[in-house]
This record gives sequence, C-alpha cells and structure tokens, in this order.
Amino acid sequence: MVALRRLRLDIEYDGTNFAGWQVQPGCRTVQGELDRALGTVVRQPVRVVGSGRTDAGVHARGQVAHADLPEDAPSLARLRAGVQALVGPEIAVRDLAWAPDSFHARFSARSRTYRYRMTLRPRALDRALVWLVRHQVDVAAMARATPYLVGRYQATTWCAAHAADRHVYVGVTAARLWDEDDLVIFEIAADRFVTHMVRIIVGTLVDVGRQRRSPDSIAELIRAQDRRLAGPTAPACGLCLEHVDYGDTVQRFGPG
Repeated sequence: MVALRRLRLDIEYDGTNFAGWQVQPGCRTVQGELDRALGTVVRQPVRVVGSGRTDAGVHARGQVAHADLPEDAPSLARLRAGVQALVGPEIAVRDLAWAPDSFHARFSARSRTYRYRMTLRPRALDRALVWLVRHQVDVAAMARATPYLVGRYQATTWCAAHAADRHVYVGVTAARLWDEDDLVIFEIAADRFVTHMVRIIVGTLVDVGRQRRSPDSIAELIRAQDRRLAGPTAPACGLCLEHVDYGDTVQRFGPG
C-alpha cells in the first residue's frame, strides 16, 4: 500500500465563472479544477477536500483544503508551481504546507468568517465582487440589527426553504456591518453555515436599511424559524469566504 502524506492548501478564487466549490458532472467547479491539477502533477487521481462548499458565483479569499498525496510527491515549491500553472488565473494557491494526518479541512475547522460587500453606486473594476444596491439604505439601522444575529440557534429562517440542512443549529460568534465610502460591508463568523445563510441575512438587512422592518425584528425572525418571513436572497457575487479558523489544531511542518 502506498504511503500518503496530507497536504494543506490555502486558496483564493474568483467564483464568478464557477458552478461552486463542489464537483458536479458537466460543470466547472473549483474542487474539480484542483483535483485535476494536483492529479496531473502527482500523476494519480487526487481528491481535494475543502473547509466548506461555496455556492455558484461565491468567492473565497481564505478557503482551506486538504489532499492526500503519495510520499514521493514533488516538493511544495514544485507542487505549487505546477498546480498554479494548471488552474488558471481565477484560482490562486496562496500557500501549501504538509499537515498532520489528523488535520481535516472541514472537520478540524472551529469557525468560518464570511464578508458580503454591497455598493451604493455603479462600479466598473470590481463589479463582479459586489452587489449594487439600487436603493437608499440606512446603514446605521442595518448595523443596529447585526448584534441580534449572535448566538446559538436553529437557523431555519436563514436557510433555503427546501435545503437538507434547514433545521441545523449554528453558533454565530460575531456579526458586524459598516460602511467604507460607498461600500457597505457585512461580516459574520460562525461554527457552521446553512445553505444561503449569509445571503438571506444580507437580503433581510437591506430590508432593514430600506425601513421595511426594524432592527430588533431580527430576533423575532430567528425565533419564528420560518424562511418565508425573512428577506430575499442577496446575489452570490457579493459574498466571499474570508477566513477559516483552526485554533491550535493545525501544525505546520515547515517547507518540506
């Protein structure tokens, strides 16, 4: 039996032209591109496991993944150069490191942080990375709503109506919203996220900004556990996975 060693990958990607992270037949996905590239470099099939599955059109600045490679795999420098050459410019391999066998990109993660970016004016250079909100919004009211999101609760209100994970509990540890010139940025950290969770929350916060609901209505929505009462699902383009936290569970073994 061939001995294997576990590789950790830190990745960023522009999700605009991908059908999401997860491999899907007949679709171009981030996981599929990485599987293909790593498999080509080590000359055998490889399956890359990510910290989470981003949806079609969602971006990542701090996605983390792992893959098990043969002991005689090329050096980290050669692996990185080879993979980067094969995946193209929409995916960037930020870092590679050998990790303990116990490390698991998904199950070792303690929390994940997402940011959602909205713009209040049309943009040209980064238009694929933001949601253009075509209405005046009260940013201060939106910011006052975010503390109600923190806590541990069943996230049915924030989950796509027919998703399999609609009754899952989440632990939200932080949520905040602020503006930078004409950008409105929402950030949230949790131990897990249900399907479309951040995008549904953002759609609801925009309703608050448009004075369609009050900031404290967020608490009522969470208690109701009813997706129909929340706001619309914001577009995927503004969402980015920023960071995955592993606490002390990941030990880097050096350049290898």
